[in-house]
Amino acid sequence: MNQALKRYGREFISAMIAYAIVIIMSRLLLNNIGDSPWRFIIALLPIFPVLFLAAGFTRYLSGIDELQQRIQLQAIGFSAGTTGLLTLAYFSRRYQ
Repeated sequence: MNQALKRYGREFISAMIAYAIVIIMSRLLLNNIGDSPWRFIIALLPIFPVLFLAAGFTRYLSGIDELQQRIQLQAIGFSAGTTGLLTLAYFSRRYQ
């Protein structure tokens, strides 16, 4: 296993643990806080571990060779396009 994959594995696991903790804590706070102006900020807290995950994946992409980068980026492009197309089809059908 190469160094970039090991580093990405560590960053992925730590980001997912942080995400699980933050999502549980934010749900508990949102259920008990009522109509506070802090609700919006608390609801956005789970975004931060996801940003760390995205940064870790970006570091992983920069640490692999060109062929692997091309394969990964083509897969990301395909999945983003498919997700966008399906989301557009779902919402256009739902809100007709």
